[in-house]
Amino acid sequence: MESIKMEKNTAKNIDTIVITVLRLLRHIFLQASFKYMFF
Repeated sequence: MESIKMEKNTAKNIDTIVITVLRLLRHIFLQASFKYMFF
């Protein structure tokens, strides 16, 4: 039982990390595209 609970927690953590990374990448991409537009 415990190992299944741990796996679920790990999966949830990975989802959170993936979402955070995607947000960061999108933010960086938007910043870069603004710079390219203006320069």
